[in-house]
Amino acid sequence: MRYADRLIVHLGDDAYEPRTLEAIAEELRIADTETLEHEALDLARDGIVDIDSKGLVQLPSLESLGSEFVGTFKGTTRGFGFVTPEAKTRDGDVFIGPEDTGDALSGDKVRIGFRRDHGRERRQRDGKPSYKGWVLEVIERKRGAFAGEIFKQGTTWLVQPDGKDLTDPIVIRDATSKNVKEGDKVVVEIVEYPQDGALAEGVISKVLGEAGR
Repeated sequence: MRYADRLIVHLGDDAYEPRTLEAIAEELRIADTETLEHEALDLARDGIVDIDSKGLVQLPSLESLGSEFVGTFKGTTRGFGFVTPEAKTRDGDVFIGPEDTGDALSGDKVRIGFRRDHGRERRQRDGKPSYKGWVLEVIERKRGAFAGEIFKQGTTWLVQPDGKDLTDPIVIRDATSKNVKEGDKVVVEIVEYPQDGALAEGVISKVLGEAGR
């Protein structure tokens, strides 16, 4: 399609307000309005854009996806996260509470259930719909190995991962067999992902040496 990508990007702009194809053509400086209209109607039939009875064009709502969708999870250091749907919608990301993230980590592809969050809508008072969701399954992991520094807490060995994808320590069960010492930099393969407040567990796949060297 000649104009489809430009149209979808335009509809996804944060400042965009629903308007007619004629107005959109003028904004995008598209002279061939007939082709734009044909492509927009094709996109509407496929559920990629929404055209209402007044001819106003916008991205579809989250609710048009049903009660579940697939998207990318982004976690925070405070335990909660957000999921961005693969299908572009006008409603943005879905909030996932700390108790509903399952074992998802930032960057993972997940399937979630979701519903309207009327409590947040009342607090926000901006007239926009708000949603909350819960992770049903992790479809694909962004990564399964993490580098970090190993340390000991009591009798337990742990690794503090580098980066922001996983911010809590990883419990290491095979540290003594790898002859590591506190402060060493290691690569850890995850064998149990964090869930229900429990830390992730992993095994050392590579010892990189002393941290900072």
